[in-house]
Amino acid sequence: VTVVELADHLLPMAVDEQASEIIRREMEKQGIIFKTSNSVEELIGTEGQLEKVRLKSGEIIPAEAFIIAVGVRPNVGWLAESGITIDRGIVVDEYMQTNLPNIYAAGDCAQGLEMISQSRMVIATIPIAAEQGTVAGYNMAGARAEYRGGIPMNALQFGDLQIISFGYVKEHENQEVMSLLDDENRIYKKIVFEGNRITGALFLRAIDRSGIFRYLIEEKVDVSEFKHTLLSDDFCVATLPLGLREKLFSPRQSRIVLQKK
Repeated sequence: VTVVELADHLLPMAVDEQASEIIRREMEKQGIIFKTSNSVEELIGTEGQLEKVRLKSGEIIPAEAFIIAVGVRPNVGWLAESGITIDRGIVVDEYMQTNLPNIYAAGDCAQGLEMISQSRMVIATIPIAAEQGTVAGYNMAGARAEYRGGIPMNALQFGDLQIISFGYVKEHENQEVMSLLDDENRIYKKIVFEGNRITGALFLRAIDRSGIFRYLIEEKVDVSEFKHTLLSDDFCVATLPLGLREKLFSPRQSRIVLQKK
């Protein structure tokens, strides 16, 4: 199997370069061949039967099957003359309503609120689609529901290598980073901060308590009091301050907020 990747490292939307290198090494041990910074130019064969693939670099790879996996792009071109505001997707407000009255959108086609950047973007995941659809349904049915927004997240597994990421795991200027690389046990953890709030978290193999980080990101928790413990093997719910633990185990505020009329 040969994987051709346009970017210069694997899974560029889900992990950073360090994690990508770990993933690459593990997959290469299983016989996978990677061609990064490259793309497919031509499929070559006779009588409808694929025989080989030509890459942009000019390299020819023998092939019997060809699989395309190029991500998600909303199919919104057919709405161009509708009057609905279109960007990368269908732009919606906090009620999942478009700029036109009584017209709603949700899921992979909708460009809704992203919590960390406070921008509007397409987040093509099943949990986000379900939450947005619920909000749209409430509002279409006459209730008043508000969507607080979602965050980018990925959960992947290749063999015994499990990967989870939340938010933005590639740091920018003026952002603080904490990371831990355990080559012997093939474990990698990384946390990205803006001030004392987490904006990204990435875990390879050590994923058992990663859900706590999703909570800390979504609730914009100030982690300064326990920041030094975040990468510890002992970090868990019990490490959190009492007030935060009580909030965590109380009925959680949904990203869907129902409003009284």
